[in-house]
Amino acid sequence: MRPAEADRSASPPWPDGLPPWRGALAEPLAVAGHGVEIAGPLLERTLIVGGGAIGFLVAWLARHTGAAVTVVDISDDRRSQLESLGFVTSLAVESEVDVD
Repeated sequence: MRPAEADRSASPPWPDGLPPWRGALAEPLAVAGHGVEIAGPLLERTLIVGGGAIGFLVAWLARHTGAAVTVVDISDDRRSQLESLGFVTSLAVESEVDVD
């Protein structure tokens, strides 16, 4: 099975000198920025649920607005990485929820 190929003519030109890892952040950063924008003015203290790519970027943007940010995640690795970047983290406990 061959991987899908994109029509390169449909994408904007890649700027010279732009590392691929920065280009790969464009879409998740746009999603995070939109989320922060539609949330309206952030409170002095902000809780982010989930420390994956989008959650991290939302936390980073929120911190840059001056908010004190806490990120909740179930992953020890994610929490450790976030703490190394100066974020306060908390363990989210998995539980089963009966939706009947």
